[in-house]
Amino acid sequence: MAGGGDPAAGREWSRRAFLRAAAAAAGGLGALGAARAGALGAAAASRDGVLRVGLVLPAGGAAAPEAEAIRRGVRLGADEAARTAQLFGRRMELVEAVADTPAAAAREAARLVRDRGVAALVGGADAAGCRALADAADRLGAVFVNAGCAADALRGTECRRAAFHVAASGAMYADALVDGLGGGAHLTRWYFVSSGSAEGAALRDRTREALRARGGEACGDVVLAGAAADARALLADVGRSEADVLCLCLTGPARLEILRRWREAAPRFQVAGPLMQPVRFWAADPATRAGTWPAMWYHERKPFGAGSLSARFQERFGRPMDPLGWAGWLAVKVLWEASLRAGTTEPAGLVAFLEGPRAEFDGHKGVPLGFRPWDHQLRQPLYLLRARTEIPARWDMFDVVAEVPRAGPDEAASPRDALDRLGDDRSRSRCTIAR
Repeated sequence: MAGGGDPAAGREWSRRAFLRAAAAAAGGLGALGAARAGALGAAAASRDGVLRVGLVLPAGGAAAPEAEAIRRGVRLGADEAARTAQLFGRRMELVEAVADTPAAAAREAARLVRDRGVAALVGGADAAGCRALADAADRLGAVFVNAGCAADALRGTECRRAAFHVAASGAMYADALVDGLGGGAHLTRWYFVSSGSAEGAALRDRTREALRARGGEACGDVVLAGAAADARALLADVGRSEADVLCLCLTGPARLEILRRWREAAPRFQVAGPLMQPVRFWAADPATRAGTWPAMWYHERKPFGAGSLSARFQERFGRPMDPLGWAGWLAVKVLWEASLRAGTTEPAGLVAFLEGPRAEFDGHKGVPLGFRPWDHQLRQPLYLLRARTEIPARWDMFDVVAEVPRAGPDEAASPRDALDRLGDDRSRSRCTIAR
């Protein structure tokens, strides 16, 4: 669905437009849907025309803040989809489950699909939970929509036919950071700090690769083996390296301590990182709020109906819509509109539609959003956020300093081609679902 909705009302497709699209999609679905049915298996999808979506997220543990953010967005999306469904004489239901471990997530997924007639699962608060749900959906013959996990492996060697990723990938965040931060400021010398985890190393390597491709260089590389960091010594070393940017490819207490000391020292180099969720910064000490970070959404944006969507979220939950809340909302919207336009609640039919060229959705970002055929990653612009020195209100801690991808030399490039500059293109993809 094309972007550019009414900023005042956040308008959606009209009922008549929906019906035309649904009829057209249903007419062209049969062969492709049948071809995918064998691979997807025989999920216990609804036989009464009701689209049932299962939400599986932890209630506690390390990923609890991310899970709550996604849960809020999914609930808003489900409420709005259910009301819209009534206009068409249809029903959409959300079924929730709590699972605090990957094994529990797999069990709950099986229960929802087999016993509750769920056709699609939504989740992805962390990499382990996302992987468990993607694998479970693959076994059960259901669709899985990842709303929160950035791990590139899930779009690469671990990709699944029926898994779709509304959440931006690590590769997209890396490209967005380098494009947005280095695009006009000539910040070419970057000093990298990463965690000792495999995901931290992968994020560092992908960001370094993006920097090299754009003419920059790494002038330092430190791996933190634990949660602690000698932030003062680290910042002194970064200064001696004459870096333009200190790039933090890590999360947790070590990142917060480095940001705290950076704010105190006010060095000449900038601090930034490819991966940050505002829900973490909102809960942190204000003295640690610093740096420049890419994000899927920021609640102060107004164009293309974004202001209306954020206002609905604020009214419902008493807090701004964060990026993970937006991703949860869009995950449900994508599933509902795919079901309506394809005229089916069957997983095979949903996958067939989502893989097709007509699967475009309005995420209030000003361009049509759809999934790449080679890895099922959602094409979308990202926003580069920079922490404000003075925060006017608790939630309003960032300025949007850039939308990425920036305009390239070929201004006539299609929106899809432009968006494919973020993340791994077809030539780099290690996913085999389209081969």
